Amino acid sequence: MCGELVELKTPTAPSTTSSLKTMVSTCEGELVERKRLTKPTNVKSKSNKRLTPSPLDDLSHLPTLSQRKQETFSYDINDYPFYSLVYAMFRSVKEIPDVTTSNDITTSLSSLHQHLLSFTGRTNNSPFHKAFKNVISPHMSVSPSLQKVRQNFQFIYHQFIREIVAPMLDCDPDDLYYQRTPALRIVVPSDTPVGHKHCDYEYGHQPAEVNFWIPLTEVSRTNTLYVESMPGSRDFAPLNGSLGMIFKFWGNQCLHHTVANQEMTTRVSLDFRVVDKRRFNSNFVDRKGLCPGFQVPYYYASSSDNVERPNDK
Repeated sequence: MCGELVELKTPTAPSTTSSLKTMVSTCEGELVERKRLTKPTNVKSKSNKRLTPSPLDDLSHLPTLSQRKQETFSYDINDYPFYSLVYAMFRSVKEIPDVTTSNDITTSLSSLHQHLLSFTGRTNNSPFHKAFKNVISPHMSVSPSLQKVRQNFQFIYHQFIREIVAPMLDCDPDDLYYQRTPALRIVVPSDTPVGHKHCDYEYGHQPAEVNFWIPLTEVSRTNTLYVESMPGSRDFAPLNGSLGMIFKFWGNQCLHHTVANQEMTTRVSLDFRVVDKRRFNSNFVDRKGLCPGFQVPYYYASSSDNVERPNDK
């Protein structure tokens, strides 16, 4: 189990800044879509004064003890083929091998650094990230073949939330809010770590969130994510795994970070945040007295939404 409430910390690292741009940067350079958002990302009171931050000891707006617990699960890659869909996106911008088996695709993904020789740290502006963003974003124009990839990804992601993630949180399929656009991470071999030790609360995320991390390649030693087991424990341990595994942890309060990737392989992974609807705080005020823009339906989608199965024709 995670630590008791008295162990919750109020971090001192920088918070996000307000922005009206369509794509807003958050922790580790993640891009958050704000399409058609009509009010500022961070909102003050009408008197222009800072609001009182939401308390961190309000049990009604915290995950349950079991939801906070760091756990590892497995899923069927044939039912939820994130690896092949992401690979199809990548192949639209780079001449990488035309392979179809899971072993061949993960091997090719692990070699992406050969196509990213100019990148030594963050790869958020790489052609692969741009391809992912273009395909995932519904307002971007793509070819008919990539449109099919987009529809498949959206449907599979939605079903994954309902069928795999909901049981992991002891929730019914309709009872979750989830990050509408998952984050793509590509970590190439480097002498420089990507990001710093942080928890998501520092960036305006509400403490009801639970993090999910999906590796699309082998991850271990220095090319993976390090997470403490409970807030304040600082017992950082690597998430070791491979394709077909999913990791759950309370990244809002548990510190996590990467180290310099000293392996000879690239790490490719997806991650996203989920909230039990019963614990979601629609009036959340962050530690700086602001109301962040992580709201439904801009940042979060609902697991009860109707996402149609793509037509295979």
